[in-house]
Amino acid sequence: MKRFSFITITLLLLTLSSCQEAQHAQNLGIVDYYPSFLWSKEGVSYLEKTLVMNFSEDAKADPNCYVEYEFVDNDDNPIPTTEMELIVNGDTLKEANRFRVYAADSDPQLKIRFLPNSKKGKHQGFLRLVSHNNLDEQCSQPITNGQQANAFQWTIYFNKRMNPLKVFLLILLGCILIAILLWLLVFRRLVYPTFRAINKMVVIPNQAPISIRFKGARMVVIDKVKHKQNWWNKLWTGRVIYKVHPAITSAIILKPTAKGEKILFSSNAANYVCTQNPIGIQPAIVIDNINHQNIIIQ
Repeated sequence: MKRFSFITITLLLLTLSSCQEAQHAQNLGIVDYYPSFLWSKEGVSYLEKTLVMNFSEDAKADPNCYVEYEFVDNDDNPIPTTEMELIVNGDTLKEANRFRVYAADSDPQLKIRFLPNSKKGKHQGFLRLVSHNNLDEQCSQPITNGQQANAFQWTIYFNKRMNPLKVFLLILLGCILIAILLWLLVFRRLVYPTFRAINKMVVIPNQAPISIRFKGARMVVIDKVKHKQNWWNKLWTGRVIYKVHPAITSAIILKPTAKGEKILFSSNAANYVCTQNPIGIQPAIVIDNINHQNIIIQ
């Protein structure tokens, strides 16, 4: 009698079940896929399995003895090659996921993957015997010509994920955005403290006074030439107030103390000397060594 026992698909030639267990779903594993992104190519993984067959000696001696299998889903519909790619002994199946196993040949090596257009998650179906030649039984069960039978039920999980380069860049972008927010909302004020609600008048003898509203600025510059802060510097370091007065011989820089309640005076010491530094609520006198006069900040 020409017969064979179908054992199962195995991994690395390790038998997972016997013929008696062939009707139970076999979890064949996970197929991973991610699309290409920028210079990173798509990632494709295959399930590599060996279909272990156990033909009788009579079947092995017959060169025309074979079985033909097809992958079908749980509704008995053949799984198209546009959804699942099957490679048998190195040959990719083009027309249908159907293949023959001759008794005289060695056990077939299968490589399985799902194509990108397939739904992700669980895929399940049967490995169906669709035809055979010169065989009488399968797994001790009689079979006749034209009879179709399910060899076993299989389960494969298709994991479609994001390209690792894209994941890395998104994480990097997220970290950069978090760092920017932390700098703008927390650390910028620590590195560049700003003034609280301070209003001062700079009185220069025989000249028009300068009115300054310090609130929210990190620095006030009084000079005889016009300056303009660019938006990039303003974004990362904070607002600078520039005041122009023709009587100023060298730039006077006013910065806040750590708590922003007082004013730190700085300038070219050869030109200006402040008698009170930092400047608080009380008026401060700035000695103008060039013009030999006193400037009052009040």
